[in-house]
Amino acid sequence: MENIYLPAELKKLLENKNFTLDQMGLSGAKVLIFEDSVLKISSSPDEMRKEAELLSWLEGRLPAPKLLFFGEENAEGYLLMSRIEGEMACSESLMSSPQKLISALADAIRLLWTVDISSCPVLSGLDQKLAAARKTVELGLADTENWGKGGFATPEALLLWLENNRPEEDLVF
Repeated sequence: MENIYLPAELKKLLENKNFTLDQMGLSGAKVLIFEDSVLKISSSPDEMRKEAELLSWLEGRLPAPKLLFFGEENAEGYLLMSRIEGEMACSESLMSSPQKLISALADAIRLLWTVDISSCPVLSGLDQKLAAARKTVELGLADTENWGKGGFATPEALLLWLENNRPEEDLVF
């Protein structure tokens, strides 16, 4: 790990452990896979902090990785979690058996929806998503290049439409 910067405490936890670099995910984070753990390194420490909070909160509620370490340094977030047993939904055996895959994914969604979210520390309903969209628009960070024909004239027009046409939502995990 000589080419990867790690905070001192994390470096001690991972000393002399071999890893592979994950090439599958699309999170934008650098993901290192160890025999017994997974390390995510991201330039979005706020999002990583939320993920760490959720992992801690999920303990005992769902089969989920255990949070082993979370830290922020040099504008990077470092999240170390245990590996859990199971099969990725994109595995060859599931992808070659669509009915098995659909059944497994439906079971997973039903399990997620059974979690009582009344004490969940991270909210991500429409209020939070619209507030984040408003901030993006106000800061001038909205994508204006990929609107397509017949779209909204400006990000502000789209945001106003979204705020005025909110669908009903069922809050679930």
